[in-house]
Amino acid sequence: MTKISEQWGYLGKNVLIEPTAILINIDKIEIGDGSWIGSYCNLRPVNNKIKIGRNVIIAQFVSIISDSHNYKDVTKNIKDQGIFGGDIIIKDNVWIGCNSVILQDVVIETGSVVAAGSVVTKSIPSYCVAAGVPAEIIKRYSYDLKKWLKYNLFVKALFEVHLIK
Repeated sequence: MTKISEQWGYLGKNVLIEPTAILINIDKIEIGDGSWIGSYCNLRPVNNKIKIGRNVIIAQFVSIISDSHNYKDVTKNIKDQGIFGGDIIIKDNVWIGCNSVILQDVVIETGSVVAAGSVVTKSIPSYCVAAGVPAEIIKRYSYDLKKWLKYNLFVKALFEVHLIK
């Protein structure tokens, strides 16, 4: 009989997975040291991987889905058109608020926060707060100014031309 820890892609030390969480294909899931998966979370890698870094907090009722259904051929049933997707990578020290959804081909960089109820469809840079449906960056941390800045077009431009970091 195989121990559950031997079935994982990787399972770090001091990981807490609430007993009501649903995880399928655990050989395609990696969870780093000290991370926490909340109650009723749903992690579903099918053809791709879900990689969760160290000290990540995933609150209750979060869904992380690395694959989606094709639907473009209207002459076929959706269930017969196959699936597509991509890896989801959640780097270290990330907090994902309750009832959020993380979809395929997304990287959430170190130190970022996903606000409760958000739907993440594109990658989030380091030390950002993203919120909404679809999630957009609403704050970003400036090391130069040593504070969180509301993210608007002006602040975005300052980061892009490297006037602040």
